[in-house]
Formats: sequence, structure tokens, C-alpha cells
Amino acid sequence: MKQIKQAKKILNDATSFGGRAPDFLTTYIRHAITSLIPVAIDYMILFLLVDYYGWFYIPAAVVGFVVGGVVGYFATRGWGFSRTEVSHKYGISMFLFINFVGLATTVGLLTFFIEVCKIYYLIARAMSAIIAGLVMFVMNYRLTFKMHEVKKK
Repeated sequence: MKQIKQAKKILNDATSFGGRAPDFLTTYIRHAITSLIPVAIDYMILFLLVDYYGWFYIPAAVVGFVVGGVVGYFATRGWGFSRTEVSHKYGISMFLFINFVGLATTVGLLTFFIEVCKIYYLIARAMSAIIAGLVMFVMNYRLTFKMHEVKKK
């Protein structure tokens, strides 16, 4: 248990640059780290559904995005946005709404990159994830977890 506390302290210090980083940057770094698991789940589902089960990329991307998004809410709230004081009911409602916006953005960009730019679907998904992910982070920071209203402890 002591090692876990030490590791958490080291990780917290590293992501906040020893407490010197602005809150927005610290939160973004932690959000990026906690997003790795949901993104991996999203990609595995997309890859399996397209390459092994023959699904069309859009419904496969939707399924992967939704499953990854649910996992992402709990991972992100637990560490990336851990200082939030909003209720889970409000948080999950806003998170789902923003994920819907992110899903629409992702599918639109994915379709554009694949159909118009002729980019391989996994690369196109990565490109759309970066763009939609940045938009969703800012929306979650301001709306879902209301980080601008949380005072430092």
C-alpha cells in the first residue's frame, strides 16, 4: 500500500511539474494519460469488428467509441478531473452529451478522411481521435467537470 501511495505522489508531481504547472495543463496531461485505456478499447473493438467480423467502419467506430467512452468517464473522473465537485448524475449526463458531439465529429472526420482523402481507416481514426479528443477535453473541462469553478485545495 505504501508503494502505491508513493507511486501516486510521484505521478501527481510529474503531471503537475511539481505543482508549478497551470491547472489546465495538469488536468490535460492527466486526462491524456487516463484516456489511453479507453482509446485502446475503442481501437481494439474497431479493428476486431472491421477486420474479423466484416463490419462497415462507421458502425464499428460507433460501438468502439461508446464502449471506450463509458470506460473513459470513470477513468477520467477518478484522476484526470479528480478535483471536480459535480455529482455523478450531472457529470455522466454532460459526459454522454459531449461524447455524442464527439461521436458526430469523429464519424464526420472519419468519413471525410477515408472517403475523400483515401486514408487507411485506422490512421483516419487516429487523426479524427486527436481532433475530436481536443474538442471533447475542453468541453469536459468547462462543462462536465466545471474545473473553472473548483478551487485549489
